[in-house]
Amino acid sequence: MVEAADHYDMYVARFIDPMTDVLVDSLALAGPGRLLDHGTGTGAVARCVVARTSAVSVVAFDPNRSLLSRLLRDDVERVDARLGTISDVLRSDEWGSFDCVTSQLALSFVDDVHREL
Repeated sequence: MVEAADHYDMYVARFIDPMTDVLVDSLALAGPGRLLDHGTGTGAVARCVVARTSAVSVVAFDPNRSLLSRLLRDDVERVDARLGTISDVLRSDEWGSFDCVTSQLALSFVDDVHREL
């Protein structure tokens, strides 16, 4: 059975993977910190950040359980993968504070960005 994460990797990831390196390079992450990866999908940005840095931890979230399960299954070190939406993050103190926020395609899928933010 083909899962949503497989479709995502076949059809979406091939377009965003080349952008992931550019995005992470542009962040110039140095020193300890926390990064929030909004709409992580299967975790391309989160994986890239922890592979390139030794002191940055990532909270990666997505509202799609199937996509997030791929990241959870792989148990990537320094990545806290959570099921949730941008509203969950903005309306709760439990998520903590972040030094950087990334979002590659996720805002494209938010119905009313101004209302959510």
